[in-house]
Amino acid sequence: MDKNKLLLENKFDEYVELIGEYFAIEDVVVRGLQIGKTIGYPTINFLIKEELPLQCASFKSDVYYNGQKYIGYSCYWKNQNQQIMFETYIMNFSQDVYGETIKVVPRKFISMNIKAKNLEEVKAKITKDIEKAKEW
Repeated sequence: MDKNKLLLENKFDEYVELIGEYFAIEDVVVRGLQIGKTIGYPTINFLIKEELPLQCASFKSDVYYNGQKYIGYSCYWKNQNQQIMFETYIMNFSQDVYGETIKVVPRKFISMNIKAKNLEEVKAKITKDIEKAKEW
């Protein structure tokens, strides 16, 4: 089976079986629009130069930084400036990592992205998705 098709179908474990390792995004953290911070979910942001073989969706992720593994909630999307972003809220993490290189491994699909009407809708979706991510 095609490895990109597996990722687009959120079959991350089958991808590992085929390739021998998890799909990962490793990049330098850039400053985003700061929206997550204003609603209580500060995120690390990667500005993606070429589209990834992922759905525009939310995922439970493993995050690797400075020799430590963290649990994350990631979202792959296009922002209001039409920039392709991959951003992650890292649970139990509060370090300033702008300019640092971090590795994020999407592990489980949570939900498709929505076109939110306001920040309260965004916050409600993120809160619900994070609770789901914590269950795994």
